Amino acid sequence: MVKIGKDKWKFEKEAGVRRLSVRECARVQTFPDDFKFLYKNINDGYKMVGNAVPPLLAKQIAEQIKRAFENIPVGEYGDIHINSQMEEECNLFTISDLELS
Repeated sequence: MVKIGKDKWKFEKEAGVRRLSVRECARVQTFPDDFKFLYKNINDGYKMVGNAVPPLLAKQIAEQIKRAFENIPVGEYGDIHINSQMEEECNLFTISDLELS
């Protein structure tokens, strides 16, 4: 790549490479092919995909949070009672526990 300005680069034509499309970037991020990204400017499309949380990562995080809260005892009026065992269970999962399939 050749630098043509501040924060602006261009592929050399002779190199035989190209930039990934917004759709290809979305695939890398695990978005389904039928997911619609609405943008007018191509740079906004790249920014939208690049700043998004990958769906499979979000799913794994949500499942871990759900699992952590499944055994929380709820009081008569809906208040949550937290004990030392609960705190221990909530601290069990870490980012390394997340496995993307």
